[in-house]
Amino acid sequence: MDLSYQILRSPTRKKLTTVERDRSIIDHAPESTAEEEIHRVVDSKRQWLFEKVHHPQKYQAPAHPPGKEVVNGESAPYLGREYLIEVTETASGQVEFFRRFLVPPAQQKNRKKVLKAWFGERSKETIIPLAERYARELGAQFGAVRIVDNRYRWGF
Repeated sequence: MDLSYQILRSPTRKKLTTVERDRSIIDHAPESTAEEEIHRVVDSKRQWLFEKVHHPQKYQAPAHPPGKEVVNGESAPYLGREYLIEVTETASGQVEFFRRFLVPPAQQKNRKKVLKAWFGERSKETIIPLAERYARELGAQFGAVRIVDNRYRWGF
């Protein structure tokens, strides 16, 4: 099975390969990595890469395509369910959630940005305590938890 890939070098990169949303394979290699080493790593991960490039679920169109409007009557996914969005005043002046997303009219200009920030904060409130709990249970330590949007990327 033939897999073509592009090599991009970076002085700060530690990991090698990612599969992008368009199914292209990009090696983000550290500058010091020899080309033979890159080819060896990619070759050793050939089956994994093939599976990710041909993964049917990853490339399905989402139920609500990115770029949908944050307006009354629209919905957004949260914890496995869809909830309505309502543009209305809130006590805090920020996005709030009470069985639906409440987005203040003053936030309309930055509506996508503020909704994304709201999701990021809720993620931190949920994921960081879980990571700490599991680290304690396993007797492990970790330096930091980073929450990033990797919805359309696979990598090793």
